[in-house]
Amino acid sequence: MTKSAHAQTLQDRADKAGEFAREWILSNINNVPDAGNLPHEIDRMACQMTADARERGIRGGDIVRAIGDIDDFLAAEYESKKPAA
Repeated sequence: MTKSAHAQTLQDRADKAGEFAREWILSNINNVPDAGNLPHEIDRMACQMTADARERGIRGGDIVRAIGDIDDFLAAEYESKKPAA
């Protein structure tokens, strides 16, 4: 495999992982209880997201390539979706 073909394969996998992450957020971020312990909830969601991704053949590294740090991504998404106080 050439270097450019390998890079394209990595990009394709990252694109698939990014699409998965965005869809997963839409389906799951509203299922988070009012998180009094947000770090625990972020860890729980990250574990669930990566488990669901593995079931679809998506690697954790591809998710990280697509969205960056999973915990940071989930925390930012949770903060942006929670109702204003």
